[in-house]
Amino acid sequence: MISRIRDLASGTINRISENHLISVHRKMALSSLKEHDECCKLTKQEIKAIDSLWKPIGYRGKGEWHRLYKATNSFDARYVPNDVYGLEIWPRLNATNLIPAWDDKAYYSRFFPEVKQPSVIAFMIDGLFYDKDYKIADIESVSKTILKGFDKIIVKPSYGMEGRGVELIETGKHDYISLKEKLQNFGTNYVVQQVVEQHESLAIYNDSSVNIIRVYTLRLNGKLHHLHSTLRFGTPGFHTDVNFIKGKEIAHVCAVNKAGKVAKEWYDMDGRRNLISDLGIEKQMDIPNFSKIIDTALTVHEGLQHFDIVGFDITLDRHKEPVLIEYNVYWPGIILPQYCNGPLFGDLTEEVIIQLLSKSKK
Repeated sequence: MISRIRDLASGTINRISENHLISVHRKMALSSLKEHDECCKLTKQEIKAIDSLWKPIGYRGKGEWHRLYKATNSFDARYVPNDVYGLEIWPRLNATNLIPAWDDKAYYSRFFPEVKQPSVIAFMIDGLFYDKDYKIADIESVSKTILKGFDKIIVKPSYGMEGRGVELIETGKHDYISLKEKLQNFGTNYVVQQVVEQHESLAIYNDSSVNIIRVYTLRLNGKLHHLHSTLRFGTPGFHTDVNFIKGKEIAHVCAVNKAGKVAKEWYDMDGRRNLISDLGIEKQMDIPNFSKIIDTALTVHEGLQHFDIVGFDITLDRHKEPVLIEYNVYWPGIILPQYCNGPLFGDLTEEVIIQLLSKSKK
């Protein structure tokens, strides 16, 4: 009897949480729709197509996301609604209980030592400092190493997404005491890295930020697929590709096709289409070494067996070599890439849904 009551209570809590998430994401879509001149309506045939495709795996929406994508581009039932992605798709594809360990940026170089990454100066792990070789260190030696050898450093939280908490420190503005105090205030889990000098093909979009290629890959029936890619670049004066200004998330994202050619248009968070040239970018460059960027993403994904959908942030150093900035196994976002590239899974959509119907949430 007690077990039955517990199960009922758990089910009620889960339904409340799901309904809350659906409501939150519905409001997100409606808020973005307000930014478009015409809030697109769906035809009866379009609603029927959406229901036919997505209801088998739990779709309970009212078409808000498809209206937004229709306003941004054109109608396609294969667009993935954000609530369906969060409630039904992502937890079936990725082992949510294992994310905290695999998502820890302090262990990237241990997990994937063969992949080029930003050079590490030190780690703070669970309140203790370690050097780049994971040998115990102290804040005094780390501070002295930084002041002696580096003009600028990047400090980023071991857990986090989209540039939150990442800080560029110019060491010339600090002495030993002030730098030590600053490091002490970053928390108990973070990484201290050297600054990546990016290639001009990326710097041209904004030279104050390290701009990245976001690559989405999918493991489906044992095979890895490159779904699509986008270029994300920051706002002048900011050092990350996604910025928060007065509490609002700011992003510039444009499509990169399978040949590495960058689109002439970029999208903001609400799906508004803008021209790259409007930003004062006179010369647009294709992404060099693009096939190697994709190979880097697929190589790392091969080692992430518990996660079937991953978003990779990769830049190019000044020698055109791919550098893995981070990978995202915790809810790699799908709104911006769908603005740029169309439906997340494209021609694989029906095959993905069939597989999901046979999988439980992890």
